[in-house]
Amino acid sequence: FILVHQGYSNKKTNASWVLVGGLTSSSADFRLRSSGVILTVYRNDATVVFQTTAAAAASQKEDAMVSAVRVEGLDPNTKYTYTTSTTTSAKKKTISSGSFTTPGLEGTRFPFSFVTAGC
Repeated sequence: FILVHQGYSNKKTNASWVLVGGLTSSSADFRLRSSGVILTVYRNDATVVFQTTAAAAASQKEDAMVSAVRVEGLDPNTKYTYTTSTTTSAKKKTISSGSFTTPGLEGTRFPFSFVTAGC
C-alpha cells in the first residue's frame, strides 16, 4: 500500500483521516477513518468520477472504524482531487481534501516514495 496523502481533521485520538495509495494506472485505494463520510473523487476539470458513502465493517470497534474503498476506471497519468464530507439537513461540511496522480500505463516509469507507520 503506497501512501499518497494523509489528511487529519484534528489531533484528537478519534480524528478522521484519509490514506490514498495502491495506485495503478486505472485505480486507487482509499482508507478512511470515519464511518458515514462521503468520498468524492474529481477529475481536474471538476467532473465527479466517483462518489460513495464510506462504511466501516460492522465488526470494528467504534473508535477504530476504518473503511476501505477502491476507485476504478481512472485514466492513466492523470491528476485527481478528492474530498471527504458529511451532510446534515442544513449543509455539506468538508472534512478533508487532497490530490493524487495515477501512474502511466504499466511498464512506464513513475516516481514514488515509501512510507511506513506504526501504532
